[in-house]
Amino acid sequence: ISGIDLATTGATRNGIRACSSNIKPHHYAMLEERLEFASRLVAIADKEGVAREKLFFDIAVQSAATDSESALISLATVKAVKEAFDGVKTTCGLSNASFGLPKRVNINSAYLTCAIYNGLDSAIMDNTNAVYEMTAKAAEVIARPHKEILKFLHLDEEVEKEAPQEI
Repeated sequence: ISGIDLATTGATRNGIRACSSNIKPHHYAMLEERLEFASRLVAIADKEGVAREKLFFDIAVQSAATDSESALISLATVKAVKEAFDGVKTTCGLSNASFGLPKRVNINSAYLTCAIYNGLDSAIMDNTNAVYEMTAKAAEVIARPHKEILKFLHLDEEVEKEAPQEI
């Protein structure tokens, strides 16, 4: 049984969400390979009766320090997955984007903004960092203004006080 089969079978049996990544050991796939992997995951989930809204596809962010094209590939993956598979969610390990680089918060914030604009649904990140919280909220205003602008305008004063005005 493959990792994909195991994830979707476990989700079906236990009613939990399935999260899968397209990473092979020591290999970060190109966009076409990532979409093929997502297609296989969605096909198995559909066959097993797992709702697409319960699938989170890890876009496999690699450090810009080791591969300058990696950020663009993972951002393209977000957009392509969202366009190809209605209802499927996307996620990522945010700090992977800046691993090995200085000023990681700045790089991660920039990456988060771009990823949200491309359709990212969730990120594994330091939720105690007010910069990331404000970055995500501001990016939502730009990416989905009709849904998020009122939330942004009425942010809790505590959040406003904690977040720096500029990075």
